[in-house]
Amino acid sequence: MTDCSPAFSLMTGGPFYRLLLRLRLVRPPLGLLWRRVAAVLAIAWLPLPILAAIADGHATTSTLSLFLTSVEGHVRLLVVLPLLLAAEIPCHRRLGVAVEQFLSRRLVADADRSRFDAAVAAALRRRDALLPELVLLVLVYLSSDWLWHWRDTPAGEVWFAVVSNGGSHPTVPGVWYVLVSVPLFQFVLLRWYWRQLIWFHLLWRISRLELSLPAAHPDAAAGLGFLADSARAFVLVLLAHGALLAGRVVDHVTATGADLTAFKGDVAVMVVVLLALNLGPLCFFSPQLAEARRQGLLRYGQRAAQGIPRASNGIDPSDGVDHALATVASNYDRVQKIRVMPFSLAFAGRLAVIILLPLVPVAGAALPVGTLAMRLAKIIL
Repeated sequence: MTDCSPAFSLMTGGPFYRLLLRLRLVRPPLGLLWRRVAAVLAIAWLPLPILAAIADGHATTSTLSLFLTSVEGHVRLLVVLPLLLAAEIPCHRRLGVAVEQFLSRRLVADADRSRFDAAVAAALRRRDALLPELVLLVLVYLSSDWLWHWRDTPAGEVWFAVVSNGGSHPTVPGVWYVLVSVPLFQFVLLRWYWRQLIWFHLLWRISRLELSLPAAHPDAAAGLGFLADSARAFVLVLLAHGALLAGRVVDHVTATGADLTAFKGDVAVMVVVLLALNLGPLCFFSPQLAEARRQGLLRYGQRAAQGIPRASNGIDPSDGVDHALATVASNYDRVQKIRVMPFSLAFAGRLAVIILLPLVPVAGAALPVGTLAMRLAKIIL
C-alpha cells in the first residue's frame, strides 16, 4: 500500500468513472488526465465557436464576437471544468491516506474496528451507486430548462440567445450550450458535491467512535493533524469556485461598468461558505479533542505533582527523576497546545487565499496596485 495507491478512494468508482474506463479515458486509478480534459473540452466547448461561426455565415460575426468576449462561459468550460477533473487526483491520494492514518496511528480501538470498516464500506457503496448519479443527471437537465426560462430577458446582447417580442430564444450555439455544455459542467460539479458529502458523512461516522487520541502528540491535534491534509485535497475544487466567481465578476463589470468593490459581499460569502463546507466537517472531532486535552492536562498534571516533591528533596538526579519530570513537563506543554479543531487559523487563511487567487488578475487589471492592496485588505478583513 502506497500513497499513490491507497486502499480507499472516493474517486475510482461510480457509473461515470466506469464509463470513462470503457471509453479509454482513464488508466486506473486516474491516469490519462490530459485525455479526459481534451475529450470534455471537445464536447463542451469546441462546438460552440464552430456553431457560432456557422450561424453567422458571411453576413455578420456578431454571435461569434459575443461568444469570444463572454469571459464567464470560457472560464466555466476552459478553466473550471479541467480543474474539477484534475482535482480527482489529489483527492484520490490524500483522502485514501487519511483513512489509512486512523488505523496506522492506532486511533481506532480494536473493539471499534468493525464499525470503522462498516463506515468505510458504506462510503464505497455510495460512491459506486447508480441512483445518485442518475438523479444528478436528471437534475442538471431540469435546471438547464429552468435556467433558460430564468434568462428569458437577458441584459443586453448575449451569444446564446436572441431577444424578440419581450422574450428570447436560443441561437444555434445556444442550443448546444443549454443541452450539452451546461449539463456536462453542472453534472461534474454536482458529482463533486456528492463525493464531498460522502466524505463528510464518513468523517461524521468515524467521529462517533471512541478514538484513542494521544494527547501529547506533537501535531497539536492529538494525532488528528492529518485531517488538515485531507482538507488540502480539495484545493483545486476551491480554486475552481474562485475562478467561477472571477468570471462572473468580469462579465458584470464589462456589461454594467460596476465597481469591483460592489462584489465584496459576494466574495466574502463565497469564502465563508467554502471554508465552512470544507473545514466544518473536521470539527466533528472537536468534542473528542477537547476531552483529550482535558484528560491529558489532568494526567500529566498529576504526574508532575507526584514528581516535584521528589526532585525538590535533593534526590540524586542520576536516578532519572529530573529527566522524567522534564519529559512530563514537555508533554504537559504539548497537551496545553491542543486545538479543539484539527486545523489552525493560519491553515484556514491559506485556503481563503487560494479561493481569492483567481480574483487577483481581475482586480489588478481594473485597479492601481496601491488601491488594489487596500481594497483586498478590506474584503479579506
